[in-house]
Amino acid sequence: MQLQLLRTRVVVTGDVSDSKHALTGHSFSREFSGRGAALDIVVSSVRAYLSALNKDVQFCWAYQG
Repeated sequence: MQLQLLRTRVVVTGDVSDSKHALTGHSFSREFSGRGAALDIVVSSVRAYLSALNKDVQFCWAYQG
């Protein structure tokens, strides 16, 4: 039996209602991607999701004003 490293990529989308382009005023959706790798698909997926979620949290903390 051969072990295989599984790779997962996820995209987390933010709330559209509070994101507006500075020049045009158009609403847009923020997207944060994350990647994970492990021998188990569940662990790989969790790592990818947490990576994307951490980027979202860092963005929110940086732009709270």
